[in-house]
Amino acid sequence: MASVFMRYNQHLYNEVNELRQEVVEYCLLDDYNLDPKEIVVDYGGGVTLSRLDILSMLPDKKTSPKIIDCWAKLLNITEAEESEVPRMAFICCSGSVHIDRLVATYRQSTPSPQIKDDLYAIWDKFVMDCGEFFYMDADLFFIPIVVGEHFFVACVNFKDKAIDILDNQKMIACEEESTVHVYAEAAVFEGLSDFYEKWGLEKCSGCSNFESRFLKLKWQDDAPNDNESALFTMMHMLMYEGTAIDDPNMVSKKYRRILVCQLAAALLLADCNLNRDVLLENVSKFVENKSDIMKFLKVQRQVQRKKQKLQK
Repeated sequence: MASVFMRYNQHLYNEVNELRQEVVEYCLLDDYNLDPKEIVVDYGGGVTLSRLDILSMLPDKKTSPKIIDCWAKLLNITEAEESEVPRMAFICCSGSVHIDRLVATYRQSTPSPQIKDDLYAIWDKFVMDCGEFFYMDADLFFIPIVVGEHFFVACVNFKDKAIDILDNQKMIACEEESTVHVYAEAAVFEGLSDFYEKWGLEKCSGCSNFESRFLKLKWQDDAPNDNESALFTMMHMLMYEGTAIDDPNMVSKKYRRILVCQLAAALLLADCNLNRDVLLENVSKFVENKSDIMKFLKVQRQVQRKKQKLQK
């Protein structure tokens, strides 16, 4: 394996097929002469990922919100293919910067119309590209949010009339209202309700009375690694169907390393990836030259280690 992450965890990937490993390895190689801006995922409508974005999925990196945007679109596409009437709908994470602005005035004053307009410009584009019927019919509406470097997801549960918050960080017992509660409620009460109204829908008309529920999960931690919060958010979006979720594997760091590979492969090899054929051609060339690449990297890494020793 040429990628440090893939080589270090190779013993964990027995159940991941070879093609998936090769594609992910190609995209996770960050110290070779490959273009970090190469677009490896294109789902249309401007929803794209570069090699640099895929690299941000590594446990020691700050995850790009674009990863969550692509994941949301992929889940929408999958839901459309598998369900005559979509049960779940997913919005993009990239509106978080404007949700942050909503929070600044939430419960203190009326938010500026410009803040909502900026948020809706992002949401509108995503909705139009995915198909607005999703958002009319779905019983569960997922809003992934990033606060600083920490990701979580707020799920509007229309059947239960609740806002279900899924986060890998435990809520501090002494907190009457956590940061994620405030962000989730601002996103729904100030953002989503007017967004639905703008589309002529009354589905969110009573959401200001919805109960906020912070779901307890076995893999929650008091001080989790924020770099893994995006991975947990992706899995929460995938697994949650309105009732309790439980996966004993999620507490395992080894299992989460496997998930990095599996989730990256799912994004890269999806049928809706317009760049998949070009990506596979590049991966094929990479595999053909891998022995030479590994020799080059071995020398390069030895030089780097010597430099580090001299600096000590």
